[in-house]
Amino acid sequence: MAQIDSAHVFANDFCEIGFDEDRSLLELRWKLATTRMGSDDFRDGLERFAELAECHRARRLLVDVSGFRYSLSPDLILWRDQEIAPCYNRAGVDRLAYVVREGFPIPSFDGKPLSKRELFRTRFFTSRADAHCWLVRA
Repeated sequence: MAQIDSAHVFANDFCEIGFDEDRSLLELRWKLATTRMGSDDFRDGLERFAELAECHRARRLLVDVSGFRYSLSPDLILWRDQEIAPCYNRAGVDRLAYVVREGFPIPSFDGKPLSKRELFRTRFFTSRADAHCWLVRA
């Protein structure tokens, strides 16, 4: 299981969050234990991540979903777009990278905002190293 490269700022059964101040990079890694989490657990983890993004004014976000096993409902996807994306915008996020499992279908809009609410670019990677490279080059 991949480890967060930055200083830990939060951890629970389902996720770990770390922050690299020098790179203004906030990282969320979902754990395999997500197989047993509920929608409130998902909301709690993502709300904590969004709060920390605003608190640290993180310009770069990395979300490692390679170990994510919870199935998101359409309501949770809409909630994320309405409630979480604006937090990232307020934080001043410029780039968001997702690390996904091999075989994950990369969306055709890779490199652009995921929704009209987002002011930042998003890309998908199967390698943490590639994600980090894209995030820190500017």
